[in-house]
Amino acid sequence: MKLRFFGDSWYWSWFYPENESGHLKSKLLSNTCYNGQGFPILEVYLKYMGIDAINHCYPGFTFTDTVNSVVSKKAEDVKYNVVFFSSHYRRKDTSLDITSYYNFLQEWENKTLDGLKLLDSWAKKCNQIILLVGAHSTLYKETIEKVKSNNLHIVSECILADILSRKRPFGTLKFANDIVDYIDESFDKDLINHLYNNLTEIDKATDKQIFTHPDHCHLNPTGALFLIDRILHKIEQIQGE
Repeated sequence: MKLRFFGDSWYWSWFYPENESGHLKSKLLSNTCYNGQGFPILEVYLKYMGIDAINHCYPGFTFTDTVNSVVSKKAEDVKYNVVFFSSHYRRKDTSLDITSYYNFLQEWENKTLDGLKLLDSWAKKCNQIILLVGAHSTLYKETIEKVKSNNLHIVSECILADILSRKRPFGTLKFANDIVDYIDESFDKDLINHLYNNLTEIDKATDKQIFTHPDHCHLNPTGALFLIDRILHKIEQIQGE
């Protein structure tokens, strides 16, 4: 079996630069990492099970970037494609209306649906299965259900909340720390409160460190094993349908 992965930095488990807690000391090991810090532990797990991982992820990708990457590919001899859902807002780059909380949420939903519809169209044309994973951002089931697709399958709305057995997922802006430095007077106050509440909720979930340390959000090797489990379980469910 082969699995293709599309998305952002959630393909890797991340360690910190030298002289910071949680950094890698071995040059041999760090030289095998993406940018000296991101280790592709998913590939190690899958290879152990005889599954080839094909990586098309790139750190910092928005969901739109990811969708564009997917639809540019041919079917080849791969059936299953794992897509990490990431934010539409990365650092200071966004086309969303930050002056209106209502508009921001509506535009977010619209951009998500537009991306899902493109994925669905590509999957139908190429006879592919898309396995969606809420990672950097959360992808709600009710949004996916609006597309009414047999080719899009949700592995997890929010993989970290899933691993932690939380009753509900974390918010869509749970890991939007990268935009905090760019907040100014143009931001709607309700949007700022929404962002703050999302960030506060994830920060208070200290039990997540078991599955993210030494990073604060990306899955570490322990968390990555649970991710692989959820992906393979979803494939087993699909094959049994």
